[in-house]
Amino acid sequence: MIEPDLPDIDWWLTTWEGNRRDQLRRARGLTLRERLQAVEEMAEVSNWLLRARERRSSSSNPIDSPE
Repeated sequence: MIEPDLPDIDWWLTTWEGNRRDQLRRARGLTLRERLQAVEEMAEVSNWLLRARERRSSSSNPIDSPE
């Protein structure tokens, strides 16, 4: 079997510090509009996760839910 040409792995990016630096480097390349869009999308995901958590906790333990 012939191995496909794989790109060399930058092992620095596999560390916590390397990954963080790469994230910051990519974030610096975003326009203001792209940054604001990312913040809005993260807020939507956060709200969705909060609602899902609240639904799960209220449906899994009906004794503790206030009525």
